Amino acid sequence: TKTLQLLKQKLQRHTQMFSKVSSYLWGQGSSGPPGYEMKELITDKLDLWNLHSGVKKQTREDVTVFVCDLKTKSPSQVSLAKNTIQKLKTLKHPNILRYIDSSENTEFLFLVTEQVLPLSTALNDSTVVACYGIYCIAKVLAFLNEDCGSVVGNLSLNSVFVSPGLDWKLGGFEYFSKFSPESFESLPKNEVFSPPEVTNSAGRTTQHLIDAWGLACVIWEVHNGELSRQGQLKNLGSVPSQLASLTSHLLNPRPNNRLSIRAFIEKGEQPDGYFDSWYVKLNTWKQ
Repeated sequence: TKTLQLLKQKLQRHTQMFSKVSSYLWGQGSSGPPGYEMKELITDKLDLWNLHSGVKKQTREDVTVFVCDLKTKSPSQVSLAKNTIQKLKTLKHPNILRYIDSSENTEFLFLVTEQVLPLSTALNDSTVVACYGIYCIAKVLAFLNEDCGSVVGNLSLNSVFVSPGLDWKLGGFEYFSKFSPESFESLPKNEVFSPPEVTNSAGRTTQHLIDAWGLACVIWEVHNGELSRQGQLKNLGSVPSQLASLTSHLLNPRPNNRLSIRAFIEKGEQPDGYFDSWYVKLNTWKQ
């Protein structure tokens, strides 16, 4: 399709162009991860990472390199970056960002993954692709919450990446952990993306309900752009009506009344529901 061709061309440009600022970024005597060629800077808008396109020298495989600058990050931020690496090493799922390699020197921490772009830079106007992408992210969150008993706790559009084949991949595992009272206390109290019970440190909740709120934030940003104030969630804007009715239930400020991600999927799969589409059915069958 035209959409797929455009995205592939964009990824190829990132792979083929050498970064004009690489000498500035790395400095004399510094280099990228051993065994990989560093390429163009894709984005520096993620909290802990700069993203670069890259190539594995031995196989010429296209990859993406996440770079954490140890000189500018606090010890707690470096710990969060290392948690991402540790979790991606062990978590295997078709819609989780695929870990390839990692390394560290005195200046940088490197994470090498399959070739992806941040979803924020790859969004297009195809509602069909968005529908299936949201479905995949919801499915992997349900798997992590229910089968793994864990919480991601840090969901936004910056947590999602897209492959050359238009598959959506979940990243953003900085705060990922088994859910417990201790892990609840360590979750980020983000005034934009965190649910009220986390920012207020009040009320009983579960990993299902925390990430349900985060999923709603991702859905809002997919259709409306960057979320800058939590109050914007009251108006779902360009979210399609079928999806908006489900999303509003993910955003219930009372955790006990909030729709779980599993229930969100099941309601969307019902006849004439948001996920009851030929594209979702075809790709689910293929997967």
